[in-house]
Amino acid sequence: MKLKNINMLDGLLLQKLRGERYYLRLLLMNIRGPKSYEALRTVDGRCYTTFREAAEKMAYYILITT
Repeated sequence: MKLKNINMLDGLLLQKLRGERYYLRLLLMNIRGPKSYEALRTVDGRCYTTFREAAEKMAYYILITT
């Protein structure tokens, strides 16, 4: 029983990491010449903790400024 729960948690962690890689790729495709991961996570002067948050805020920022 415990082994099944551990495998489930590992699966959830892998999904989260795969998601972060997806958002990292999105940011890399849309930001020219980033100097650091922190620069990738910074949108409109605010540094977000995850690439997903930054990508979502960037999409929202683009929508309201165009």
